Parts: sequence; C-alpha cells; structure tokens
Amino acid sequence: MLSDLPAAILVGIALVLGSGAFVGARALGERLSWVPAGGIILIALTPLVPRVQIGLGFSLDDVLPIVGLAMLIPAARFPAPSMEALRSRPVIGAIAIGLACLVVAGLLSALLNGDEPTRFVRFLARSSGRFLFLAAIAIVLARVISQRPGASTLAARALAVMGTVEAVFGLVAFVLPLPDSIGLARTRPKSVLFEEVPGRISGTLGLSPNFTGAVLMVTAIITIALAVRASGRTARIGLVVAALVQLIALALTFSRAPLALGVAGIVALLVLTSRPVLLAPIAGVIGVVALFTPLLARFVSDVTDRLALWYSATLMMLDHPLGGVGPGQMVNVMREIPERYMETPVGRAVSNAHNTILLAGAELGVLAAIGALIVNAGLLVVGLAVIRNARGRADITSTLRIGGAVALICLLVQGMVNNLFTVGVTSVMVAFVVGAFVLAAPP
Repeated sequence: MLSDLPAAILVGIALVLGSGAFVGARALGERLSWVPAGGIILIALTPLVPRVQIGLGFSLDDVLPIVGLAMLIPAARFPAPSMEALRSRPVIGAIAIGLACLVVAGLLSALLNGDEPTRFVRFLARSSGRFLFLAAIAIVLARVISQRPGASTLAARALAVMGTVEAVFGLVAFVLPLPDSIGLARTRPKSVLFEEVPGRISGTLGLSPNFTGAVLMVTAIITIALAVRASGRTARIGLVVAALVQLIALALTFSRAPLALGVAGIVALLVLTSRPVLLAPIAGVIGVVALFTPLLARFVSDVTDRLALWYSATLMMLDHPLGGVGPGQMVNVMREIPERYMETPVGRAVSNAHNTILLAGAELGVLAAIGALIVNAGLLVVGLAVIRNARGRADITSTLRIGGAVALICLLVQGMVNNLFTVGVTSVMVAFVVGAFVLAAPP
C-alpha cells in the first residue's frame, strides 16, 4: 500500500505526479487552444488521486490542485481593489471576515498546540494554510472562468468525466472485489449492511464512503445540468447515462446524507430548469438499487451517533476556547480522556465532530467556530442569490450556475453531518464549485 512507503519515496511519487500532471495539462490546454483549460481540468480531477499522507500537513491528493492553481494564477486578471465594490457586495465581505477569523484561529491554534517546529508547521498547514489555499482556488477559478465564454462548460465536463470514472471504478470494486478490497470500505458489525454487501464504495480516494458520496453527489448534479442543456439527443442520452452510473455508485456508498441530498438536489435542479421528465429514469435507478440492496434498511434501521459527536465537540470547544486542541487532534484527545469526551449523556462518541462548525471550534477554538458559521451562512446566501438570478434563463451558463449553486447548498448541508471542509478532496470540491459556477460571472 502507498501509505506504507517511506516519506522520501512518497515525495518522489508526488514530484513525478506533479511533473506529469503539468506536462499533460499544458499539452491539453494547447490542444484546446486555451492553456488555463489544463489547470481547470487538473483541479477537477483531484478526487482520482488517493489520499496518502506525505508529511507536514500535505498528502498525495494535494498535488493536482496545487499544480492546477499554479497554472491558473498567471491567467487570472483582477480588477483594482475598491471599497465601493466591497460595499456593494456585503455578503462577500462577510465571507472574507469569516475566512479571516478561520485563518487567525488556525495560527493561534498552531502556536498554542504546536510544541515543536514540525508540529507547528503541520498544524499551520492543516488550518490557516488550507483555508487560504481553498480561498485561492475559488477566487482564481472565478476570475479565469469569468474571462472566457464556455469556460464553465469545460469545468462541468471535467467534473462529469471525473465522476463517471470514479463511479465506474467503485462499481467494478463492488461487483468484482479487487485485491485487498481496493475501492471498498468495510461495513461495521452492528450495521444492517454487515455481511449483506461486499462493502461500501469508497472509490479511489482511500477515505470514508461519506467523502466519496459527497464527490458523486456534486458530479451527478453537474452532469444532469449538462444534460438539461445538451445540444443533441445523443449527447443528452450519454450525459443522463453517466449521471445514472454516478447515482448507482452513490447509492452503493450507502452514505445517507449525500444520497438524500443528491436526489433532492437533482429534483430541485430539474424543477428550476423545467425538465422534470428526467426524474423518471433517476427514480427508476434508485428504486432498483433499493430493491436489491439493504439501502432502505440503512436509512430506517441503522442508528446514528451524531448527537454524541456534536456533544463531545461542543464540550471540547468549551474546554479549549482559545486555540482548540489542534487541527486533526479531536479523536486523539477523545481517546486520551475517554471519560469526558467519549462517554456522553447521548451515547458514545468515537469519531470527530462530523460538523463543519463544531469541528472547527473543537480543534481551533471559538473564533474558528464563529468564522466557520459566517462562511457557511455567507455561501448559503450567495448560492440562493445565484439561483434567483439565473432562474428562467435557458442558456448553458445559467443552468450550470444553478446546478453549481444547488450542489454548493447540498455540500453545506452535508457539512453539518459530515466532515467535508478539513478533508483535502472534499474541501477542494467545495472550492471548485464555488469558483467555477457560483462566483464566476458570465463573460
């Protein structure tokens, strides 16, 4: 397994991957007569690289978005800063304030909990560094895509291809178990899925199926948005089939939140774009999967531990209000003091907070919780505004903006029950959706 390799070899793999990605993306951009296209595609393909920790807060799945962002920065043109522009967009200003709170909280947490240089650097990279990196992806993507007609369609197609490849890999792993059960996550003994299915699809990520589900939720919504405005019948049928494949794989992650939100998001998208006829095949596919797997039992019978996780995170935040316990340290602290953080009045907590705001508070302090709340609320308002402004327009850019806003709202909601914003792959997906579809203005 990659995770068992020495750090030096992993660094070498990262360098080879980054070099190959740059050369390939550059050639692809030239072939498409627009060099930044390669950078956009690289960031969209991020989930195809497994998450393998290298060191100092970096992992193998950071390579593609780093290279992609580096390729996009020279093409991004920014207007001169203006206070008038900021006053005309108060929600964007609020999001900036929330981001600043997160960055300051991350620095403070690293100072208070990083008791040695390498630990300080790792904590800083996983908190403030990660927040600034995600903001850079969203802002640069928005500027680059706003400058060229059809760029949002390119971004959407890249997501659709990535989601389809991820889904096919997961389905192959589910139907024909691969060596060492690659592509699948084990089911828990107390789950209704135990010994009923070969595993839960986790794809190439090497992470929890919840994160694979979040990725497939986004790609399915965006693929359906492309299908709604496809120029020909063959293209529309191909896109619908790709979306159905993604939905089947999403269902077989048996991750409840992204599946429910994905279906709700697609329904909302089709209603907003006046294409409810596409609901029929989607309903049929989900119905068949529910009939032949324990999917329905997973929703109605499997218990959830979210209340216990939220209770533990809140208690930890109150115990460490200034700098939290350090990024990525919540579970370690829980295990060190189980009588306080694992045994709760509402059940046993054995994982991290599974909530964007509470996890930020537990690991980075109260200021981070406030910042996360502001950012989440601000993005929600922006997403709803985009839907309102783009609704009623029949062009592909407006439809993709609606699809992106719907996908963003689904991600924000899932972030209340899963940890999406501190995991490399899913946080990059959030930044990509925000930059490519929500913040990007039609050229």
